Amino acid sequence: MWNTYCKKHHPVLAKGNGASHTWRKMLEITEEVEHDIWWQVKSGEASFWLDNWMKQGALYYIQEHNGEEEVEVRQFIVNGEWESCKLIELLSEEITNHILENISPRVKDDTIDTSWWMGQSCGAFTVKSTHECMRHKKEKSWWWSKIWTRGMPFKINYFLWWSWKGIIPTEYNLKKMRISMASRCYCCNSYEQETIHYLFLRAPIATKLWKQFASCVGIKIEGGLQ
Repeated sequence: MWNTYCKKHHPVLAKGNGASHTWRKMLEITEEVEHDIWWQVKSGEASFWLDNWMKQGALYYIQEHNGEEEVEVRQFIVNGEWESCKLIELLSEEITNHILENISPRVKDDTIDTSWWMGQSCGAFTVKSTHECMRHKKEKSWWWSKIWTRGMPFKINYFLWWSWKGIIPTEYNLKKMRISMASRCYCCNSYEQETIHYLFLRAPIATKLWKQFASCVGIKIEGGLQ
């Protein structure tokens, strides 16, 4: 399949012209599922631009670039250290810092990079989990294109992703992880429980910001948001 349809290129770059119906349907969901396949760097053979080796999505979708696309991660590692100067030439400062601080550059030639399916906590791929993943994404497909936008600061992409998945470390989410905290919102010093809904819609500072930006486009908001 790789030789026939990908022409020995990365699947993200594959085209569907003249291909079978099954292959064209696979290409349609490529951008959706690529973000959920994490490549654990061991040998560094993963594609620097096209594989999700940072666990935050492939750089191809979140960072503009004009150079060669089929470059391997290990080409940015020398003697077990990241070539920070080389990274900063191609990436934003925040993405570079994320790589330097969170991803080990120690690669071994006698191993291979390992792929993990993030649709399940165990990392194993199943058709059922993929179906569920695609079903939920299809329902929110227009949001997906807004979250992963090239040229947008990486921290904004990441924050929108966390918001969409509902995993921002609010007091409510931390309590579900059995981390005890006092019930209060730290943005407004209210003793309301800090949930994502309260933080972005019902909190006084959130309501004030929504009304301010709404007024700029001629929209009047009466009362609070629900």
